[in-house]
Amino acid sequence: MIRYTSLLICLCVMVSCTPTDNSEIITLNQKITDLKLTIDSLTLELKELKTDKGKGPSGSINNKDKSTNEEFWGFLWSFMTDSAFQIERVSFPLQYETWKEDEEGYPDLGGEIVIHKLTKDNWEHDYLYANSATERTQVYDNYEMSFRDTDERIIHWFGVESGGDAKYFFKAKDGKWYLVRKEQLGD
Repeated sequence: MIRYTSLLICLCVMVSCTPTDNSEIITLNQKITDLKLTIDSLTLELKELKTDKGKGPSGSINNKDKSTNEEFWGFLWSFMTDSAFQIERVSFPLQYETWKEDEEGYPDLGGEIVIHKLTKDNWEHDYLYANSATERTQVYDNYEMSFRDTDERIIHWFGVESGGDAKYFFKAKDGKWYLVRKEQLGD
């Protein structure tokens, strides 16, 4: 829902701009068309998540493992959208790898990697890719990023144009999925 609100706001801002020449009108019309296609795509993905029991959005992963683990896609949707559920399903203290910050507080890209231990007290709800319309996400069923029936999943979120690169490592414990590690090494 937040995704749609963000897209609607962007659409309103673009429509409210008054272009000064014909090329700007063409560009704005293309952006509006692209946003409509994105909304249609997200609507379809949401329907698939709600109706495709035992399959992920692409239908290529059997989410109900041979083990007794809960269905991963249902867990993931609740994890992204429900802050109370998310805090219950993070294995604290959570290992968080990222770039060391420079003197001004910005990540020193390509510099030293630091490992933080996040606690429940300093955790902020993470929507993963639920709020993202331009980035593409691939979900793997293990840390080697290949498809096998395991008790591990990794979500690799990467933004082709934004430079984002985040990995979320999940592990099944007693039949339930938990976030056990986070890596943020993008721009």
